[in-house]
This record gives sequence, C-alpha cells and structure tokens, in this order.
Amino acid sequence: MSNKLINVYKLGRLDYAKCLKLQKYLLNTQLDNLNKSLTNSLDTLLLVEHDPPVYTIGIRRAKYLEQELDKLRQLNAQVEFTDRGGLITFHGIGQLVAYPILN
Repeated sequence: MSNKLINVYKLGRLDYAKCLKLQKYLLNTQLDNLNKSLTNSLDTLLLVEHDPPVYTIGIRRAKYLEQELDKLRQLNAQVEFTDRGGLITFHGIGQLVAYPILN
C-alpha cells in the first residue's frame, strides 16, 4: 500500500483565467518531471470559488448565439471557452470547485 501525499491549495476567491493558468502550470510541471523520471509527488488539488462568476463552455459546445452569451455577461458573469468536455457550466461565489491534477 502506498501512502502518497497530495498538495492541497485553498485558493479562496479567484478569477477563472488566473486559476486556469495555475492549473496549466502545475500540469506542465508534473508532466516535465514525469518525462525526466523524477519521482517526487506533485499531485495537487486546487480548491477555489470563482469570482467573478463564470460560465465555462466546453468542447461539446452547442451553437450558442452571441445574444445568449451577452445575456449571461449582463448578469455580471464571465463567459469562457475551454478545452474541456461538457457543454456549459456555471461556477460562482459560494460554490466550491475542486480541480485535481493527479498522476
């Protein structure tokens, strides 16, 4: 049995784009270390509330009209297109979002 540790970061409230940039940095660091056969654990769990609120639209995106997206923006929410699965998802203040970056 392995007792592998996971780094947990409680980020508080954070803009979606900044959080995504951090995720990509941590993922690339982990991949680089795996390619170099380094064994230190970089498994990470990010805990965050997105502020401002954001609607993310994944790669399975439907044909959302620009007017629909503008209505979401008028609700003081960001609209971000992502390279992840799914259609459209809301992330807002008071909602805990967990992003695992695991080997």
